[in-house]
Amino acid sequence: MERQGVLLKRRPHATTRFGPWASQQWHPRLFILRSDRLLYFKVDEPRARGRIDLHSVTEVAATPHASRARFSIKLEGKCFDLEAGNNTERDAWVSDIVGNVNRCRPGTTAETKEERPWRIRSMPEVGPMRQVIPASEVVSQCRTGDVVLFRSRGIRGGIVRQATSSSYDHIGMVLKFKTKEVGVLEALGNTGVHVSNWVGFIKEKWHEQYSEMAIRHLTSAIPRPTAAHLEAFCRRSIGKKYSWTPIRHVLRRRNTVANTDDDRRTYFCSELVASAYKSIGYLRSDLPSSAYTPGMFSSSYNLQLLANDLGTELAIDFSC
Repeated sequence: MERQGVLLKRRPHATTRFGPWASQQWHPRLFILRSDRLLYFKVDEPRARGRIDLHSVTEVAATPHASRARFSIKLEGKCFDLEAGNNTERDAWVSDIVGNVNRCRPGTTAETKEERPWRIRSMPEVGPMRQVIPASEVVSQCRTGDVVLFRSRGIRGGIVRQATSSSYDHIGMVLKFKTKEVGVLEALGNTGVHVSNWVGFIKEKWHEQYSEMAIRHLTSAIPRPTAAHLEAFCRRSIGKKYSWTPIRHVLRRRNTVANTDDDRRTYFCSELVASAYKSIGYLRSDLPSSAYTPGMFSSSYNLQLLANDLGTELAIDFSC
C-alpha cells in the first residue's frame, strides 16, 4: 500500500534546555508510505528527516485518547507517537502500515540492522580513501537510473557550486539500452537536454573538462512497467533548453511543481534528474524539481528515495 499525508509527530521523550514540557510539542511532518519504508519530511525540505524501516517495526496501534486521533509505531529502542486529523484517517494509516509490515515479513529481512534505523543524517564528506570504479567498468556495472556527478574545472562550475551549496555542479542520469550501450541523460548549456554516449564521451576525452566525476548505482533495477514511464519522460524532455542563473535558481525553488509537458519548459541539470525520478515515483511529487541541486544526490547529503536506494558514491578513475 502507498499513502501520503501530513501527520503531527511528537518530539522524543527528552528534557530540553527549554524544560521538560518542550519535549511534548507536536510538529507537522509529511509522511510517505512506500512498500518497505515510511519516510517523514519537513513539508518544504527535499531530504527526509527520518526513515522507518518497516522490517524493524514490532507494533502499530491506535492510542486511546478522549479527543485526539493518535497512534504509535514501535520498533526496537524507539516509539513514534503520531496524530492524524480524525479517527478515520488514523485508522487508514494504521491499516496500511500494518499491511506493509506484514508483507515485509515473509521470507524478507533487512540486510543490515542499524543501531538507529529511523535516523537520517548527512554522511561525512567522502575523503581520500573513497571507493573507486575504473571508467572501463562503468558500462558493465551500471544500470538505468544510476546518477553521474560532475565537478567542473573553471569559474562557471565554481559559481554553480557556490550558489547551490553543492560539492558538484553537474549531474546526469544513466540510460542503458537493449544494445548494452550506455548513455547519460543530461541538460547542458550548449545542447539543452540530450543523451551523451558514454563510449564517445571517453573517446573524445570530454572527462578532462572535469576535475572529478563519480557514479552512484541504484541498488535494484527499475521494474519494466516503471521503466516505461521513465522512457516516456525522456522522450518528452530531449531537446528542451537548459536554463540556470543564480537569481533564477532562487526564484525557481519558490515555484510550484512545473509541467514537464510544457514546450517552453527549461531545465537545470539537477532539475532534469529530479523530474526523471519523480516520473517513476522515486521523489516527492509535491516538491518542485528545482528544489534539488547536484550535491543533493551525493553521498554526503544522504537523499532518501521513496523507492529503491542509491548506493555508495564511487569515484570514476579514467586512468584504467
